[in-house]
Amino acid sequence: MMAASVATGTHFDVGMPVPLFQSTPRQHVLVYDLFVYYDANHVSHGFLRDRDGAITSFEVPDSNGGTFVTDMSPSGEITGYYDDNDEYPQPQRGFLRSRDGAYTTFVPPPGEGCSSCRVNVLSTMPWSINPAGEIIGNFYRDDAQTVHGFVRERDGKITILDAPCAGASTFPNSINAAGVITGIYYGCGAAHGFVRDRDGKITTFDPPGSTYTMPTSINDAGAITGWYVDASSVTHGFLRSPAAKSRGGQQH
Repeated sequence: MMAASVATGTHFDVGMPVPLFQSTPRQHVLVYDLFVYYDANHVSHGFLRDRDGAITSFEVPDSNGGTFVTDMSPSGEITGYYDDNDEYPQPQRGFLRSRDGAYTTFVPPPGEGCSSCRVNVLSTMPWSINPAGEIIGNFYRDDAQTVHGFVRERDGKITILDAPCAGASTFPNSINAAGVITGIYYGCGAAHGFVRDRDGKITTFDPPGSTYTMPTSINDAGAITGWYVDASSVTHGFLRSPAAKSRGGQQH
């Protein structure tokens, strides 16, 4: 008879007044959770717990409405977003925190690719950072019509990432060490998965029978995992191989 395995773990709280961990699903990804803690004034803070269990609480210097951490690179660089409630129209801005605690804040160019847009970027939400320091995420402007993806290079250059059909909203979810990106876009009649290569070419893909495709992660070999929903509203997992075609997947 095989002995039952017992999962073990370490529980910890941030040493602040009334600490509370809250799992907040991303607006567009139901399977990703963002963990923050709130102080007695219900303001969210980022935190870093090192290997020895020491916890460092931090917030972006310009933040006055909350700091939200979304990812950390293998070298310890942290990305996320923060609320700037003192500036109209109370935007959310992206940030990069270096290993030594220095902050760089950023927003995508407000007017690039949209001559009729006003100048405000209301929300910038970085989601993932790779070992090279490249950051991906999404943002929307004050016209609030379309959500755009972006990739930020280490030197600060930001490139807007849009789906291959007009008016689609684009949500990059994961970037690997080579700079290959996967995510989802809403447009062309459905929610499709996509992969963007290093040169900027976007390939759309869906598992057979999918009505809603949600890629969630890409590894350094280029394999993509995620889930999809079929016409009977049943959810399935999928693995897309690094080859040109996924395992049974459809590309278009």
